[in-house]
Amino acid sequence: MVPGYLLAQDLAAAVLAAAVPPPSTILIAGCGTGSEILAIAKALPDARITGVDPSPGMIAAARRRIDDAGLSGRVRLETATVDALDDRPDHDACMISLVLQFIADDGDKSAFLSGIRRRLRPDAKLVLIDPAAEQGLAPAYGAWLAANGLDAEGVLAVLNRTAHQWHCVSPERLAALLYQSGFGPPETFFTALAYRGVVANAC
Repeated sequence: MVPGYLLAQDLAAAVLAAAVPPPSTILIAGCGTGSEILAIAKALPDARITGVDPSPGMIAAARRRIDDAGLSGRVRLETATVDALDDRPDHDACMISLVLQFIADDGDKSAFLSGIRRRLRPDAKLVLIDPAAEQGLAPAYGAWLAANGLDAEGVLAVLNRTAHQWHCVSPERLAALLYQSGFGPPETFFTALAYRGVVANAC
């Protein structure tokens, strides 16, 4: 459960719609069940979208939603990681939503972001939604989870997962990772508790 999840998606799509001229090609890394694809397809009606996810189940669910929305002619889905895509700068923008926290900051985060950068044109946009390492907000997050129907055991499980199993980084560390990977300084377009949405230019 992510506070402001639908708003974050809509704002991310609006950021891309304002910054990326049509026609455009958009990469969604870790597309899950396709929520981000649907939001971007609505905001950018001329865009062609490639969604990748290593989970066959996620891609199958995304494919059903894309087909139901009549978007199969504009959307390509791949059961793969970004590294499996052609290593060419073919995309005008990339969106990464709730993915980076699952990648360890031991060189893997930087490698992932560098792989994204190699597949983007110069001055392309990277839109990233991710929780930051701000444990001071954990009590408020727990209260929000409880207010939205999660029982005490569920709240504790979520807070334990975010604190001990995810690989969240501070905003400062994220900026450094983006710089190392070939992106400019991030600008924030969304915040909700520890969750942040930022946009950065490919250098």
